[in-house]
Amino acid sequence: MKFDFLTVLRSSNFRIFTAAQTISQFGEKLFHIVLISLVGAYAEGSPSVLAKVAIAFTLPAIVCAPFVGTLVDRWNRRTILIASDGLRFALIALLPFVILQRGTLSLLYPFVFGVFLLAVFFNISKLSIIPNLVAHRGLLAANSVSLFGIRLATICGMVLGGYIVDWSIWRKAHFEGWQAGFIINAFLFLTSATLLARMALTSTPSGRSNGQYSFSDLRAAFRMALQERVVRFVMLSAFLLCLIGASIYVLVVNLVQQELAKGTTGVSWTAGILACGTLLSALVYGHVGRRLDKAPVVSACLAVVGVLLVVLSRVTSTSSLIIVSFLGGFFLAPVPIAQDTLLHERLDEKMRGRIFGIRDFGVNLFFAVGSLTLGLISSATSTRLAMFIMGSLIGTGSTILLLISIRSVYATHASA
Repeated sequence: MKFDFLTVLRSSNFRIFTAAQTISQFGEKLFHIVLISLVGAYAEGSPSVLAKVAIAFTLPAIVCAPFVGTLVDRWNRRTILIASDGLRFALIALLPFVILQRGTLSLLYPFVFGVFLLAVFFNISKLSIIPNLVAHRGLLAANSVSLFGIRLATICGMVLGGYIVDWSIWRKAHFEGWQAGFIINAFLFLTSATLLARMALTSTPSGRSNGQYSFSDLRAAFRMALQERVVRFVMLSAFLLCLIGASIYVLVVNLVQQELAKGTTGVSWTAGILACGTLLSALVYGHVGRRLDKAPVVSACLAVVGVLLVVLSRVTSTSSLIIVSFLGGFFLAPVPIAQDTLLHERLDEKMRGRIFGIRDFGVNLFFAVGSLTLGLISSATSTRLAMFIMGSLIGTGSTILLLISIRSVYATHASA
């Protein structure tokens, strides 16, 4: 039986899940924009305040993700999804009144931490529950649909967010744009929670019926991440993907904004072009991906993106920037789709949450360290040289992974 987008979307549970996670993702990206608007209103866009906000929303994943993953393996994942977005609705709906009452941003940081701690629960649970919603052979198509929805919601949230908070109608109604943004944001999460409550999935297996936390479970997951071949491959490739993300965030943004003199608008357009490549690739890979071995696809795509970073370090024209950005998005999309599918196919029901939690922890930590390191390298040398170095390192590391994965696939087919 052939599995594609339409096949997996015939499942009512998966349709509900996809709609809910897309709305939730839109809300999460809108929340970022509204936070920027709030800081602009109360602190004149202070970089130090924005830095504190950034710490508040990255810290939950770095500190809590592995522990959250263990709890996700013990609790009902459908319930976690509903509760996470329900509680995000409550926190975000309350936040404007708290800010207005106090007249300062003093309580903003714990609120942001709380919202993104709930996001960690939501994100690990949504990754862990997908195999409970579709047939095993439909996992790659399901992950392609999921990524397509997430990327589409990200684009809409980042682009429409600015228009929402700046809409003149709010001033006529005696509202601040950020107040209206938070209220809309809250109801997006309430809508997601309401949709998720309609899923007919009554339960998901858990590690133990009492739902208690155990460090031994977490140690077992770390051992598996280090020793199990497929999981170790996904972790290593995820770290390379982090380096690409850090390179885009630190180096590509600076190249487009400053050296190519395209400004912030140029950065937005570049991100949009990259996202278009990602959306198209998710459609294509979701259709043809089942015919291809996933590990070599991951490695080859990472290697191509490494080469594109090297090419980008030499780009001087807008047309070249557009082509490289589109190709970068096109070759990036199959990586998370294949990674998630490999883990879904390999992991036992009782281990999924912990492994996804460990990956989230490593990804966020590696991204933060990588961004800081790249900032120091580019300050000591130049943006273009740093990009050339990173592209070369990523290309070399990915090529080594590609050779290993091809050998592994060959050995598997030979033994079969």
